Amino acid sequence: KVYLIGMGPGNAKQLTKEAAECLKECDAVIGAERILKLCLAYSNKPFYSCYKREEIAEILEKHPNYQKAAIVYSGDIGFYSGAKGMKEFLEGYEVHPVSGISSVIYFLNLLSVPWEQTELISCHGKQANFISRIKYQRWVCVLLGTKDAAKQICKMLLAYHMENIRVTVGERLSYPEERILSGLPGQFQEMEVDPLAVMLLENTAPLEKKVVSGIEDSFFIRGSVPMTKQEIRILSLAKLSLTEQSVVYDIGAGTGSVSIEAALHCKDGKVYAIEKEKEGIRLIQENKIRFGADNLNVVEGIAPECLKELPAPTHVFIGGSSGRLLEIIYAIREKKEKVRFVMNVATLETLAQIEQLKEAFPEYREMEVVQVNIARGRELGRYHLMEAQNPVTIVSFGKEDGR
Repeated sequence: KVYLIGMGPGNAKQLTKEAAECLKECDAVIGAERILKLCLAYSNKPFYSCYKREEIAEILEKHPNYQKAAIVYSGDIGFYSGAKGMKEFLEGYEVHPVSGISSVIYFLNLLSVPWEQTELISCHGKQANFISRIKYQRWVCVLLGTKDAAKQICKMLLAYHMENIRVTVGERLSYPEERILSGLPGQFQEMEVDPLAVMLLENTAPLEKKVVSGIEDSFFIRGSVPMTKQEIRILSLAKLSLTEQSVVYDIGAGTGSVSIEAALHCKDGKVYAIEKEKEGIRLIQENKIRFGADNLNVVEGIAPECLKELPAPTHVFIGGSSGRLLEIIYAIREKKEKVRFVMNVATLETLAQIEQLKEAFPEYREMEVVQVNIARGRELGRYHLMEAQNPVTIVSFGKEDGR
């Protein structure tokens, strides 16, 4: 029998009675060095300092005489825990989960913040897209992971003009030397904190997030660079069928209107706005700040050459190809074959390239082609006339992962 035990935030007083009883019964205890120290008062059996799943499974295999073993983890085993996936390595064992108190829950209770209304994210070993979250959420709680994480987050808040976000950091939670620090981002931008600290961001005036696509054109910072208009953008994004984890290329991004909306949809994904014009790059950067799209990466260059160092996409929007459509498709397929493509076509020359595309890739022959004609009302004296916009053809093909 193997117990997966959540040991709480660190102080033995926060250990549950069930966890203490399981530790007393066990023939061996396995876990990270820091967590094992908590177990000394409850077990005098062999301790193994180890946290990698494969190595833990190997220890158990080498000691079949252990009738009961405990694998211990900080906090709770169900919240950003090393216990995730451990059961798969314990085939043949009876696995019994033992819940613990997460440091986040301890911290939020200390601050009287209702955690069911708080978005919880982790920076442990990964980059978290928290700007777009705090823009639309009152509370965001972050597991930091490094001593520099707090100041990096606060510098980013300042870069996105969020200097009024309230910041609270909890260090060494539940220990005698526990410390709670509160202030504004400017006060934390040079501060190093304990790597295992927890941060709460509070936005007292969060924006209301739209459920559907279609940011008004007037909301974007615009110049002389072309922009995908609202109605075409809505249809194009619908055809892309993005998920929250999508990795998106926007090739020929212009002012970045498609990139911005895609980034706001893909809160756990990444968007790469590829643009060759200097003014376009500047506008995308400014719109990125305006909309808090911190998961949007701006790439200056010409496709396909500038795509080489980017991660493989799941979805690609092509607003402009500079006559190199086939080269771009070939380059993307070298990274990943199963990709969802959506194109906006305004010229007959590009439409002609679509036929070449079908010949090169037979699987794209059943692509969907929709032509959209938009007319906008315009006042003329006492009357209102409908003024036609340029027709746009939306071409969709390819399916992510074969779906």
